[in-house]
Amino acid sequence: MSNDSTRESPPSLFTGTQVNYSLVCPRKLWLFSKDLDMEHTSEYVELGRFIHESSFTRHEKEILIDRIKIDFSGHDGIVHEIKKSDAVEEAHTFQVLYYLYYLKHAKGLENITGRIHYPKLRHTLDIELTAEREAQLEAILAKIDAILASDQPPPRLEKISFCKKCSYYELCYS
Repeated sequence: MSNDSTRESPPSLFTGTQVNYSLVCPRKLWLFSKDLDMEHTSEYVELGRFIHESSFTRHEKEILIDRIKIDFSGHDGIVHEIKKSDAVEEAHTFQVLYYLYYLKHAKGLENITGRIHYPKLRHTLDIELTAEREAQLEAILAKIDAILASDQPPPRLEKISFCKKCSYYELCYS
């Protein structure tokens, strides 16, 4: 299989959340992907959901393309993602890059870009899928494949302040 834009088959089908979690915490990625969903218990997830639902109310939200759930897209060729905080901006960036990558390789869409909105911060971040970013993303996708192929979750990370806000905190540290 080629690594350029003439790929012979579509990319692996993940969710944007899985790409995001792969950069935040491999253990969280594994637990989430094995249908151990704890997010319904998280006040932080609920706050993020509220921000998502109350922002950009004139746009149709949650466009589902295969397993890819895009927050919204206008007629401007921009894929939009709404986030509560920029605490894990790199993970958000690669989540949007994955959407662009998937749309390019699986659906043949070219010349689209992404934009991450942080309404609470009144900040946006524009995202473009470059050849360099595409190569980085392909390495991340290979890492996700390896993590999900394991029968056991990756070891927990050394506890950091971000862990306390994680919906899987009790599973890892109690």
